[in-house]
Amino acid sequence: MPTRYFRDIDVFFVPMYRAIQASLCVNLDLTSGSGCSYAYGEITAHHEFYGDFNVLLFQCGEDDMAEVVDGRLPLLRTWAAVPIYLEPLLIIKLNLSVFTNSDHVNDGHAISFQGDLTFYHDQYEKTICNADHGTVEVQIGYR
Repeated sequence: MPTRYFRDIDVFFVPMYRAIQASLCVNLDLTSGSGCSYAYGEITAHHEFYGDFNVLLFQCGEDDMAEVVDGRLPLLRTWAAVPIYLEPLLIIKLNLSVFTNSDHVNDGHAISFQGDLTFYHDQYEKTICNADHGTVEVQIGYR
């Protein structure tokens, strides 16, 4: 299936026995709270059941950054199906840069948030910190 960026998307149907839906939300809490924020990079969801594939949650290049509104990162997809009988339930991989500025685009700087967040049963929130600039918080709700 072609996309508007001339990339092909492969669509897979995988029947899962005893699966749940993990709803995802990514929030930014920056210490420099004034001004605008824009994000670029990639966030993916991984599970042993997916094999070599992953669920793309966020992807933007430096030239087409996404605007962060009220601290919430706009995701391409806000859920992933996971089988409830395999641990960990989900691994979220972040390779994210957040560009902040106060008044002018050229005055800002990029803040990097990179790492893997592993969610097990009864875990609903995890955070990646950048000691000087703030946090990225990933929240998961299960249905």
